[in-house]
Amino acid sequence: MLWRCLPERAHPLETAKKRLYDVSAFLPKWLKELNDAQREDGAFPNCAPYMGRIAGENAAWDDTGVIIPYILWKVYGDCRFITDSWPHMERFMEFLVTPGNTHNSENALTYGDWLKIGEETSHRCLVVAFHAYDARLMAEMAEAIGDAPAAARYRERFDSVKAEFHFYCNANATSALRFYTFVAVLAWRHYRF
Repeated sequence: MLWRCLPERAHPLETAKKRLYDVSAFLPKWLKELNDAQREDGAFPNCAPYMGRIAGENAAWDDTGVIIPYILWKVYGDCRFITDSWPHMERFMEFLVTPGNTHNSENALTYGDWLKIGEETSHRCLVVAFHAYDARLMAEMAEAIGDAPAAARYRERFDSVKAEFHFYCNANATSALRFYTFVAVLAWRHYRF
């Protein structure tokens, strides 16, 4: 039902969308290229179209396969942005729980903190935050397309990963909070975490 696809409340992007060009034609094409380039294991490449370089498995970059359909749905109110990418997003979410992946495992890869040059931001903090964020967005999108079991599964996953994030924050608060990106991630997600 179309009404289920319309945002229930003002989204932070509502103000920004008035200042943006209409990307409703470009980004679906780009998402198709991203989805076409998705690896067998579910990881998205860092760039699309994929030209054989910069393969992927980097937190925040891979996550665009979940974040962009969510943003487009919220801005334009069209569930096709979700349904067209849903199988790819689900494969990506399965990839995130695959042991040993380099997106959010103990050996996670990320481009790190671009706001604090010269200091190392905890990669673990960033990747766990993005995993939780992806799960929350997936729960909302599952509700929008009427998939109640998936919505419940992703809400449960969000709660589980959020608990890991809080554990990490409490255990590393003194050293971790000196990094700007870590503080920004916490502030940005505070109302949801």
